[in-house]
Amino acid sequence: MLVQNLQGNDQGDMLRRSRRSLLLIGGTGFIPDCNIVAVMHEFPNLEIRYAGDLKEALADYDPPLAALLIEEASLGEPGDFEHDLLEAHRDRVVALVVEGAHHSSRTTDHLVAKGLVRSVLPMNLRLETWLLALRLLLRGGEFAPIALARSQLHRNAQQEAASVPADRGRATVAGLTERELQVLQMVSTGCPNRVIADRFSLSEHTVKVHVHNIIRKLKARNRTAAAAIYLEAMARPADDADTSILTTVNGQQA
Repeated sequence: MLVQNLQGNDQGDMLRRSRRSLLLIGGTGFIPDCNIVAVMHEFPNLEIRYAGDLKEALADYDPPLAALLIEEASLGEPGDFEHDLLEAHRDRVVALVVEGAHHSSRTTDHLVAKGLVRSVLPMNLRLETWLLALRLLLRGGEFAPIALARSQLHRNAQQEAASVPADRGRATVAGLTERELQVLQMVSTGCPNRVIADRFSLSEHTVKVHVHNIIRKLKARNRTAAAAIYLEAMARPADDADTSILTTVNGQQA
């Protein structure tokens, strides 16, 4: 009986040590009840806590905090909360909760770029996928929708395009072959080489060669800079000869 009691006490201690808190920071209902119920069922050792703002994440919790899910819409300007977020970060997983996979904002871009959040968790995912993403976060992984990465790449390309001299883009892009323009057009939307290869029934190696040639011809630093030149060229009025070249995408004349 004594042995059984000791074993029971040991198991109870192990269970208490394994428990962690999941802190939800944001407005009421930013994570739906159905998701909360699913989390409680999927992660029985996880205790869900609620907080109205980041300052409450600085407190000590029992059980200790494993992760913070922060509603992006509840945050203000980065300078207003950045210090609190740095303090709250410590060794915890910090994820930003956004409305959808295609959502992007200055706040999201800033926090991701500075490494203040480990993941971006969209709320329009299927529940099963959302739970898998949360499990990945709790195990130390990182999650972000590919649509967000493409959006950021496109925005970076547009910013680079703003610094390109007025006539440079049109003159250099006009010197590309039809296939190179097709590849560059997909690069400018953030497509990786594998997707481009599938689109045009090419090998990834061939796509890499095309990208290398494009960067060399445009005298660009990298593929993002090449995409910036393309976007700048497409955004500016061109003469008939340039237009016929620039609109030759996806294998046909526009």
